[in-house]
Amino acid sequence: MTTQRSAPRSSDSTWPGLVTLEPQLRATAIRERFELLLALPDGEMDINLEEMIVAEYALDVAGLYTLTASRLRALLGIAEQDPERARRLQRAYDRVFDHLPGALAMRRTVVVQTIARTELSVQEAELLRGLAPSLLEQLPRAATSVLSSGGTPQTAAAQGEERKPWWKAWPGLSIARSCGCLRYGTAR
Repeated sequence: MTTQRSAPRSSDSTWPGLVTLEPQLRATAIRERFELLLALPDGEMDINLEEMIVAEYALDVAGLYTLTASRLRALLGIAEQDPERARRLQRAYDRVFDHLPGALAMRRTVVVQTIARTELSVQEAELLRGLAPSLLEQLPRAATSVLSSGGTPQTAAAQGEERKPWWKAWPGLSIARSCGCLRYGTAR
């Protein structure tokens, strides 16, 4: 059973500063920080991660999305080389968020799902889904064949099943209408 802390630890002042770096330098700095975290035992890793998370989610919206997108790509880079290390890091994020306020955890879900939907490739989103299924379980899978061939999510949706008329959603109403028992909105 997890207990919820009343207030998170103080924030890491260097972590949010990474948002001001050029994308390549930011990616390198995030990767280096992750490597340092992965060298720590779980307890110490969790303490450091909590400070980083509090600082990251204190950023304004633009900064939060920029840093989180870079962080997710760094995690995916680790996953491509060593999936177990990436899973360990993701499990640590999950452990820390289990002890943070619910509003922060909900914001995390919204930000990660938005980035997965708008900034990651289909392959990256699927790899992230494998690492953090609880974050992406509500995110519908795109039609990968359409998206990977250069199509848009709208094209993928248009190729989906044609919508049924609203009245076919209720079997009794559908049967009544087909047998002529339904006239002017009332069954007889």
